[in-house]
Amino acid sequence: MPVHGARAGNWPYAIPDRPLPVCSCKMNHIRQYGKRNCGQIAVAVVTGKTVAEIEAIVGHCHGTKTKELVSVLRFLNYACADKCRRKPDDVPVPTLALAQLRRPGRAGWHWIVVADNMVYDGHYYEAEPLAAYIAVRTALGERITSWLPIVKPASTVLQWHISGRIDASAGSVPENG
Repeated sequence: MPVHGARAGNWPYAIPDRPLPVCSCKMNHIRQYGKRNCGQIAVAVVTGKTVAEIEAIVGHCHGTKTKELVSVLRFLNYACADKCRRKPDDVPVPTLALAQLRRPGRAGWHWIVVADNMVYDGHYYEAEPLAAYIAVRTALGERITSWLPIVKPASTVLQWHISGRIDASAGSVPENG
């Protein structure tokens, strides 16, 4: 059952009585040099940790699954959903999120960070405005297909904001919807 008028599958966008917190993110862009560690880089950008620290927590330095990144974010006290949410075109961009970029003819995806309408992509030399990034990627046939919205740092109040209820068990953030 959706919480506070939220539509199922639309977490955390449709919570009219509780607007999302503003990010005002000041992040360092990190380049990805030929490795398949875009997920670790994305989490390092969000958390301010080094890529080596994130790789140590994940346990490897190659392609990552959403579940692995969620575990690392929660370990570092960030609140997020259990899985990525599909990105409908009519939904506002999250203030802070990991996003999956799909490329035609390739299996899997590429992790990027979206924060305050800027994109941090390890394949780029610096952060790019979201609109310009999407225009270039669309021209290449690529698209952002889903988001993993993040709230930092996780606290009881922010966990309630995300879920509509408190789950005191092991600091987990309950799934909404």
